[in-house]
Formats: sequence, C-alpha cells, structure tokens
Amino acid sequence: MTKAFKAFVVFGLLISANKIIAQPLTANAGPDQNICDGAGGVTIGGAPTATFGTPPYTYSWAPAFGLSSTTVANPVATPNSNVTYTLTVTDAVAATSSDGIYVGVTYPASAFAGGNMTICAGTTTVNLSASMGGSASSLTWTTSGTGSFSSPTSMVTTYTPSPADELAGSVFLTMTTNDPAGPCPAATSSLTLTINPIPVATINGGTSFCDGGPISYIADPVAGATYSWSGPNGFSSTDQNPIINPASAINSGLYTLIVAVGACADTADITAVVNPTPSSSITGLTDVICNGQSNGTATVTATGGLLLIYIFGTIQ
Repeated sequence: MTKAFKAFVVFGLLISANKIIAQPLTANAGPDQNICDGAGGVTIGGAPTATFGTPPYTYSWAPAFGLSSTTVANPVATPNSNVTYTLTVTDAVAATSSDGIYVGVTYPASAFAGGNMTICAGTTTVNLSASMGGSASSLTWTTSGTGSFSSPTSMVTTYTPSPADELAGSVFLTMTTNDPAGPCPAATSSLTLTINPIPVATINGGTSFCDGGPISYIADPVAGATYSWSGPNGFSSTDQNPIINPASAINSGLYTLIVAVGACADTADITAVVNPTPSSSITGLTDVICNGQSNGTATVTATGGLLLIYIFGTIQ
C-alpha cells in the first residue's frame, strides 16, 4: 500500500511526514547588474531578499559606497565605478546568511560637434573638428540640409553647403556616436551653421560735376548694412548717401563703396570728374566799315567746360 506524502513550509520550517525540519535562512542580493554612469541607479536585492529562517529580518549591505541605504531590503545602488556589494541578513534568532551582487559601471559616450558658426553665401567649404570620448568608438555626421561632408565618419571633416542651404539661411550639423555595448546609449551633438547672404553694393549718381558744386552719391539700401566710402584727397564717410560740397578738381578720382552685413561685404566703384567753371572774354574787336555790312570781326577766348557754344548777337 502506498502512503501519500505531503510537505509544506511554515516560517522556515519544513513539515514533512509529521517531521519538522528547519530550513536555513537564505539571503538573496539579486542578479548582477550593469548601469550607465550618470544615468541613475539600479535597485538591488531579491524578491524577496530573505527567505526561510525566522522572521523578521534585518539587512546589512556593505560597502555603503553608492547606496541609498545599507539597512533596507532593496536599496538603490548608484556607484560611479565597479563594485561588489555583500548582503548580510539576520533573522529573529540571530541566524545569518550572506550573498553578493556585482554592479558594473559603463561610462557613457560623449560627443561635441563644435561651436556654432556663421559664414557668407558662396563659401565653398566649412571646416569641422569634433571630439568624442567615453565608450564611443566611431561617429557619423548628418545635416538638416542638403549639403555634403567630405568624410562623414571622421571627427575632422569639411561641409559644403548646397544652394538650398544658402536659401534656407541656416542648417544643423549633427554628429552621432555609435551605440556602445552595455546600458549606455549613443551620444549626439549639434551645431548651427548660419549662412548670411552677400549684400549687393550699388552706387547711383553721375560722373561729371562742376567746380564749386556738390558731388553726391546714393547707395542702394541694404537691411542691416553698414556703409564705408573712400575716395580722393583722403575722403571717407560712413553715410549711406555722402555729399561733398563744394567740390573742386582735387575731388576728382575713384570713389569706392563697401557695403557690409556682418562679415559679408560687397564693393562698388565710380569715377568722378570735377570740371572747372567755364569762362570767356572778348580779346579782339573790329567794327564794320559801314552800317549794315558784315565785315567786322570779334575774337573770343573761352576756358573750362566740355563743350563750347558761341552765340553772336546784335547790340541794339
């Protein structure tokens, strides 16, 4: 005849076949863990942390390095270097049990794309120099625009903006490291590349002026621009529309305008000629022999001017 066998545990005692067998106190520190430095801690200890023996239990964790508490069943461990914690559990009858857990620390990847940059439209290449560290071993560059990198997997590379980039006025250049093994994620870093348009310098005004009169020029307006004029006889001005009054022959020559918006600039030139004021005098006169005849003479001397027009009339 076969007898049924039943067994059950009550407070660490194994009751089997009418026999009471004490079960030893067992500490459970939990499985080994890995954390990413700086990303927060991990809860250690089992579920439950102590079994069998005679409750209630007291807990002691060592070392205290990086622990939120050394006397609770499930503390949070936030070490900044690899460590093995030892758990000692003591029950109500002073029985003890120990267990250990290893918490490994992985250092995160780091990335720095460089500082923000500003260039002028038409710049063919932009030099980039990034850095990475920690657990990162490789990187990849990407752009929010449509330009291209000379070497998209190198820390030191160049970027060539596209016409669409220039039209947009700015793009984000981002470097992303590889995703290292372990709990730490990839790292990213971005910089803003601002692309300013080149202003257009335009001079409005004539090239021929009269002695004693004004020389005036008008520059087309450009938003946010500064104006710098230079010219003959040490002339300089920061006015958008300069005037020289009165002008003389020493003001003849080449005038240069620089229109700048930030570091982006354009130039334009114009040549001014200051003509002397025309003058005339009658230096010789012979009367007609008889009234009504046309055999008299007059000699006129004229200076200055570009075109001399002689008008003879009758004196009443």
